[in-house]
Amino acid sequence: WSQIATLPGAARRDAVAFSLNGHGYVGTGITDDVSAMGIILADFWRYDPTLNVWDSIAPYPGNSGGGVYFSTGFSVAGKGYVCGGKTGNSTYSNELWEYKPASNVWFPRAPFPTGIRYMHSSFAIGNYAYVGFGATQDVYKRDLYRYNPGNNQWLQMPDLPGNVRGSASTFVLQDKGYICGGNDGGLL
Repeated sequence: WSQIATLPGAARRDAVAFSLNGHGYVGTGITDDVSAMGIILADFWRYDPTLNVWDSIAPYPGNSGGGVYFSTGFSVAGKGYVCGGKTGNSTYSNELWEYKPASNVWFPRAPFPTGIRYMHSSFAIGNYAYVGFGATQDVYKRDLYRYNPGNNQWLQMPDLPGNVRGSASTFVLQDKGYICGGNDGGLL
């Protein structure tokens, strides 16, 4: 492990991140470490690993610019995405926003198909993103949806046969998506 330049924005939890064109992107989140009493953030930052510097980019416009936390982020076909999340103590989002780095602009896309979702997970394979699991107002889920940015449509995939879960980790190896850990009210 090597220490890199510190993120210039506020300290935060439940932010999102994705990578695009050799850069890392981090944004949104909330400033309080244990409750929803903190400031909900909309700022977004791009990390250049060659120069070891952060630059601010256009802020996340979802929730009418009010920020979001407990979202999921992914990248597909040279664009970044932020999906769903919490917008307050008992308020939630189903919004999907697409970030185009060439123009530094965010665009609204088709919302998550089942309505509100937070603590969900995502990964990308080829030209598709897979988003699911998480919770809807504290009801944990096991469903999974494929997002096609080419036609801006969602397609339901088979449910996870394991436990319902939120805040799970995901990764991709050899064109297969993996999900591990998380919680269902207890730790998995």
